[in-house]
Amino acid sequence: MDAKKQKHNTVRAAVIGYGAIGRIHCRDILKIGAKSEGKVELHAVITRSFTSQSDPKTLGLTSSTKLWGGQISPKRLASKLKGDGVNLVINTAPDAVAHSLTEALIDAQIPYVIAEKAGAPTAEKLTTLRDLAKAKGVHFGVKYQKMHHPPFAKVEVIMFEKARAFKKVLRGGTSDGKTMGGGGRVQCEIFASDTNEAVVQ
Repeated sequence: MDAKKQKHNTVRAAVIGYGAIGRIHCRDILKIGAKSEGKVELHAVITRSFTSQSDPKTLGLTSSTKLWGGQISPKRLASKLKGDGVNLVINTAPDAVAHSLTEALIDAQIPYVIAEKAGAPTAEKLTTLRDLAKAKGVHFGVKYQKMHHPPFAKVEVIMFEKARAFKKVLRGGTSDGKTMGGGGRVQCEIFASDTNEAVVQ
């Protein structure tokens, strides 16, 4: 295989953010890369906390992984990633900056862009990202992308109302909240493969 074709067939990934979720994505990409015979690589990890002294090996990354830190505008970052031949970006940045980063990545025509939940602050802005990706020929996906779907929003409200009442009972209180007790914790997560499933209707 010639070098040009090999480069075209290589997944050159970048992860924005190195919190708990970012680290999981980095770990998974490195695991896949180790078995891919050079076809998958973690090219760069980007987070404001990195400095010139940050060492990828001490962070559990490969020595070839670039660490980009400090302040950089979304457009400049997207342009830099595009210039480096990155073709997959996973955006795990905090909600306050995540949407603008995703928008810049799509606008720069990074071939594959994945955003962590919720992808955008509103359903309308998420729809705008979807339409922009379609216009730019970008494959765009969002983890938990259905959280803005009306049936999910309705189910979420019902679940958390019941969860709050149940939590009070766990604490030794009553469901009406008039009596409180010891301790307890309730966590609710919603999973479905299709919003047309009867359970969501």
